[in-house]
Amino acid sequence: MNNCKPRTICSLFAALSGHKDTDLYTETSIISNIRHQVFTDIKVVPLVNVDIPLNGYVWDFYNHGIASAIRMDNQLKSGYDFEKLRDFTLLLKTITLSIEELEPTNPDDPVLKTFQKVSSTFYSLFNKAYHQH
Repeated sequence: MNNCKPRTICSLFAALSGHKDTDLYTETSIISNIRHQVFTDIKVVPLVNVDIPLNGYVWDFYNHGIASAIRMDNQLKSGYDFEKLRDFTLLLKTITLSIEELEPTNPDDPVLKTFQKVSSTFYSLFNKAYHQH
C-alpha cells in the first residue's frame, strides 16, 4: 500500500473502485452519482468550478451599490457590470421564488427570510444604481 496516493475527501472504499479526490466534483462524476430514475441533463445542473479564481463584484455591489466603483475596482467593461448584476438579481429572485413554492412552506423559515431580504436589498441597490423602474 506504499504506492497508494493519500485520500482526503474520497473514502478508502470508493478509492478501491478507482475514484480519486481530483475527480470527485467533475460534472460527469456528479451526474453519474444521481439516482438513475431522476432525469438529469448536465446543462440544467448548477455546477460551480471551484478551481478558478472568482471575482467579488457581486459582493462589492451588495455592500455599497456604486456601479462606477464596481467597474473600476473589478476591471469590468461598461455594460458588462449591468448585464451580470441584472442576471444575479434575476437569479436571486428565482431562488427565492423556488423556496417560496416548496411545500410545506413555513413563513418563518430562516433560509426563506434570508433569501427574501438579500433579494429585495440587491434589487433595490440595482434599481438605484442603474435607474431602473
